[in-house]
Amino acid sequence: MEDKWMNMISNRTVCGWYYFFFVLAAIIAALGLLGFGATLAGVMKAPRGITIGMSFSYLLNTLIALVTALFAYLVCDRALISGKKD
Repeated sequence: MEDKWMNMISNRTVCGWYYFFFVLAAIIAALGLLGFGATLAGVMKAPRGITIGMSFSYLLNTLIALVTALFAYLVCDRALISGKKD
């Protein structure tokens, strides 16, 4: 199913690559939550429509980053487990 050159890439390399993306997505998710909190803290200073729009944007950003982080974790986990027999 895989080409020969792909078999030469170790699972550790694949896991390290996706671990980098996992950490990056987790940082983006944390920043999204901080932005959401800051938007809610400043709710009295901005018009309601802008606050709702920004809150939605931050929550959507956080959700996408979390899904991306979980996907990267699953790829890494499957790459390491695929060689083991049950």
